[in-house]
Amino acid sequence: MADNLNKELQKQLFRSVNGRIMRNINMLAPKENTLGNHKILILQTVNDEDCLNTCFNYLEESGYIRIKGMVKEAKYTDACNAHCRVSVTGAGMELLIGIQENPAVEI
Repeated sequence: MADNLNKELQKQLFRSVNGRIMRNINMLAPKENTLGNHKILILQTVNDEDCLNTCFNYLEESGYIRIKGMVKEAKYTDACNAHCRVSVTGAGMELLIGIQENPAVEI
């Protein structure tokens, strides 16, 4: 029972953080859109950097966000956080405005 509850809480956190990332990127566009700025904003309430990195990776791999300037070896390092720019893709915008749906992203 506790395992099921823990798994459900992890799913809800994943969905919630994915949605928060998407909304933040869209809201701050085009000025303050560095990876680090978004991580700072979200870590104030989530406090789980591994979860946050997993969410950024999921959204990028799913084609909802684009991270420019990221070198694979330096993924999510301090240097990347400061210089990598993030933006919502066309597919991500469709998700934000409700044309598309994804159960892993809570908009």
